[in-house]
Formats: sequence, structure tokens, C-alpha cells
Amino acid sequence: MDLSVSFGNVTLKNPLVVASADISLNFNFFRMLVDSGVGAIVTKSVSDITQLQSASITRFRILREADEGFTMLSRGGPMLTMTKWQNHLAECLPYAHKHNTKIIGSVCCSSLKNWVEYSKIVDQSGVDMLELNLGNPHGGAADKPAGYLLGQSLDASAEVVYEVSKVVTKPVIVKLTPQVDDLVPFARAMISSGASALNVMHRYQGFRVDIEKAEPILGGWAGVGGPWMKTISLAWTSKIFNQNIGPIFGGNGVYSWQDIVEFLMSGATAVQFASVLMVHGPEQIRGMLDGLEKYLKENNYQNIKEIIGIAAKKAFTYKELNKIKEVRYINNPAVCDKCPTNFKCLDYCYFEAIKREEEQVRFLDTCNGCGLCNEVCKVPGAISQRIKD
Repeated sequence: MDLSVSFGNVTLKNPLVVASADISLNFNFFRMLVDSGVGAIVTKSVSDITQLQSASITRFRILREADEGFTMLSRGGPMLTMTKWQNHLAECLPYAHKHNTKIIGSVCCSSLKNWVEYSKIVDQSGVDMLELNLGNPHGGAADKPAGYLLGQSLDASAEVVYEVSKVVTKPVIVKLTPQVDDLVPFARAMISSGASALNVMHRYQGFRVDIEKAEPILGGWAGVGGPWMKTISLAWTSKIFNQNIGPIFGGNGVYSWQDIVEFLMSGATAVQFASVLMVHGPEQIRGMLDGLEKYLKENNYQNIKEIIGIAAKKAFTYKELNKIKEVRYINNPAVCDKCPTNFKCLDYCYFEAIKREEEQVRFLDTCNGCGLCNEVCKVPGAISQRIKD
């Protein structure tokens, strides 16, 4: 099965990409990531922000949620000085390229001069692509606008991309912050300024409270991510894809191989993730690759390219709501008359389209097809959907 994807003249053996994170800082973990078969790894960002370079600032908190989900809060996670970044790359790059794993160098600076100078050095270091980190949620640590604070300014971020693109030879990816009203114009501006691809998207800044101590978890505002982010990330991925702006690295919210498929079908050419690896380990990658390949084979797809954007292309805008087929839900009396939940669906029909007569329920023709009854009823064969005549 051909799982390869391409960004210009750079081809990844598969669309799974480890996002810039602390998990790749240690060479032993880096080697495990490569051995898992991942297509590419984004390095931890090299930066001129001294406040973010100390390992002692690193703090994580995993808040467990239902259905095996989680919310990850993080503060810091040290960025690297150029010397440390170069030393780390010298150790990791040969091993990655030996196994056909591409390396993407990440840059996050607080001055235009350093954006250009650092990017030139990274470009000449042997990496395959560059990623400009314009979404870092810890950007407030810098003396000048950096990270998401820089990424919120269309003009300032476009200037960075333009100046960097003029002096580097490798494809440039821009990692966008979600903390703007509309990502589409930012995506368009980044491509127009010289970027080759977009990373949609970085994390939000969040805040959680330890109510027993009456204080913020991790001491204050922190980067926040986890599987719950997927729905938001997919929305922006699909909107940018449908505008035909440029190639997309989807990300933020990946938990399983099914999530990989969702991102690809929403328009991503490749998918970045890291939190799930930090919580469950690098061995998750092998399961994702196996699941992805099995899915493609079972659904008679010949390669990854066939599913990129396939769902986004079918999406209706709000101005096209009239194109949505009208449906209604009906119930199966043979099942419902013996309802083990005591007709739980009645409590959730806010449109009075379900009627109870003694020990029976009947779905009325006035049903508008909202589907909430079907969501709360877990009895097999009780409810089905029908297209209205």
C-alpha cells in the first residue's frame, strides 16, 4: 500500500508526523519515534527567547476525561539555543535519514532579524523542511511579540514569512495560531508571502483551577490540547482546503488512526501529533499506521491521495442548507414496546414528535430529523432514519 505524500519536492513515506514537542528531545525517544515508522519529525523549536530556554520551567498536567480522552496542560517545555539545537540535530539527523524519516526544523523567534538569521542556519543544517512557529501559546514570555502574539498580526507574521522565504532553500511551513477570528485570511497571506505549506494548527492558551488549593493548575495560563481539539482543528483544515490555498499539515486533537483518516479526509496532506505520544508512548504510531493501511485496503483505496479532502468537498456551507435532505426517525414497535430504558427518548424530544400511549411509544410524522433520540437510545434496532418523501 502506497502511503506516501508529497510537499513539492519533499516526499514523506507516510502522512504521520511527530509535532514539535519534548518527546523528541531525548535521543532514545527520538530513535523510538523513527523506529516506529513515522514519516517525519518536527524538531523542538530553536529560539532566541531566553525565558523559554530553561528546562526548569517545564510543567505538564494530564487531566483525564471520559472515553479515554484527556486534556493536556503545559507550561514551558524548553526551547533550544542554537548551539543545543545544532548538537541535538547532529545526533538525530543521520539516524532519521538512514530510515527515510524526514526532519523538519522548527524556528520561533522574537525579532525579525533573528527569524531570518536562525532560519538561514536551520535551512543549511540538512533538514528537509522548515516550520515557522507562529502559534506558540507561551509567546508572552518574550520581550517582543512572539508565538501566538506575533501570529495574531497578519501583517507582522506575513512579513516574517516573506523575509525568511527569500533567504532559505527548503520548503517553509507556517504553524498557525487558532487564537484569531478567522484562520482563512491568515492561511492565504502566509502562502502569498512565500510559505509552501500550512500547519493547522497550534494550541490555545487555557486556564484550569485546583479547587482544593484555590489556585491555578501549573501556576497560571498554559498551552492546552488533547483529543477534544480535533473538531475545531478539522473545521479550519476543511475550510482552508476548500479555499484551495495550499498544502496542509493537520494537527491538534489526534488520538487514533481514525483521527488520522478524519484529518486526511478533511483536507490535510499530512497529520502532526505529539500529546498522545507523550501520554501513551511512541508505540501508538505503529498502531496508527496499521489501522490506516487496513482501512485503505478494506475500502478499496489504492493510496492516500484518494482520500485527501474527500469529505471537505462534500461539506455544505450555511448558505447551502437547503441542499440537506430532509429526514425523519421512526421506531420499531417490536423493540420499543419492551424498552429497557423506560422510553428514555421521550425526555430528549424537544419537538414533541414522540408520543407515549400506556406502554408504547410512537414516532410522529412531525419529526424534523434532529437525531437526538437516536443519540441517547442505545437499544439496537429501536430507531432508524428515513428520508422524507
